Amino acid sequence: MNDIVLEFRGVHKAFGGPDESVVLFEGLDWSLERGKAVAVVGESGTGKTTLLHLAATLERPDAGEVLVGGRATAALTERSLSEVRTRTLGLIFQFHFLLKEFSVLENVALPSWLAGVAKKDSWDRAKRLIALVGLEKRGNHYPHQLSGGERQRVALARALINDPALILADEPTGNLDVRHARAVQDLLLDLVDREGKSLLLVTHDPEFARRTGRVLKLIGGKLEPV
Repeated sequence: MNDIVLEFRGVHKAFGGPDESVVLFEGLDWSLERGKAVAVVGESGTGKTTLLHLAATLERPDAGEVLVGGRATAALTERSLSEVRTRTLGLIFQFHFLLKEFSVLENVALPSWLAGVAKKDSWDRAKRLIALVGLEKRGNHYPHQLSGGERQRVALARALINDPALILADEPTGNLDVRHARAVQDLLLDLVDREGKSLLLVTHDPEFARRTGRVLKLIGGKLEPV
């Protein structure tokens, strides 16, 4: 099995036109091993979210290659990229993006069902994950009936429904109070320690960053150890 779950090879990324181009990455080489966690920190505007979007195949590099689970993604169709995201990645953002017309159970289960898993199996796994994040009594509630911390934990459960090898988290505790933020941190890091998941975390929280055990600062388009 390939021990590298995410790899950037000579990645270039810039925004704007030729006269006012802003270069974020110019030949970035970097990799993340399976079963490891890393936190990326840095000033606003340095490209942290873009880095995460490139890793998630939500954006394509201008040049170079992003490999997910050992698979090169630059030449893949949008449909193939969607399959990579569905089967390999768990995406967690600062805002939960739950579907307001669906219950907690439906929000968590739908990605599995849409990936071709039998409905009963999808719903059963969703129930287990909802319990894992401490919301077993809220499965039939709707997003507007939940607190902000509860909605973020639902989003975490949803990100785990397809058993991803790599979890990509963009400020996942940014909108949570201290108690709920700590609970989400504990759960994410436990998934790395106990289940061998990989975690790429973007955060402004220095304590959360330190808890991953490896902190990199994005500066000048390079990832430097802290």
